[in-house]
Amino acid sequence: MLSIDIQEDSLHYVTSCLAELAKQEGATLRMVKWMDEPLTKRLVRLAGQREHTETSFRAASIIQNMLDHEKMMLLLKCHISEIQAYLRNFLTHQEVRFQQLAISTFCRLQAGTSSPPGSTSGALPAPISSKGKSLSRAVTYAPELTALLA
Repeated sequence: MLSIDIQEDSLHYVTSCLAELAKQEGATLRMVKWMDEPLTKRLVRLAGQREHTETSFRAASIIQNMLDHEKMMLLLKCHISEIQAYLRNFLTHQEVRFQQLAISTFCRLQAGTSSPPGSTSGALPAPISSKGKSLSRAVTYAPELTALLA
């Protein structure tokens, strides 16, 4: 019993620190470099858990802060249904900060990719696509989310 509490506390502190670091562009760049499919999967699952709302919020915040990077958009593409599920949950949460994070994340996903940080060209790259469907289109196909935002 005690070890579970210690593990949960440790996870809480780690996600708290990472969420704060993800707000800083230099740290975010390093975090994105370390990201791979297993880490992305764990982060999305943490964001989707309902039992530990603070850890869920922080994991979702980390994801939201990394959305401007093409590598993250590619890694998140196969987790879109899980992302939609936690965004739906956040939109109906009683705390406004959850709703704000969901709306901000939804808008970033809907917009697709933007110029990479530090890019000198003003042009936007083409949306990331797989088999002809962009990640932003996959998010748009969630009518419940669009209806909640309307």
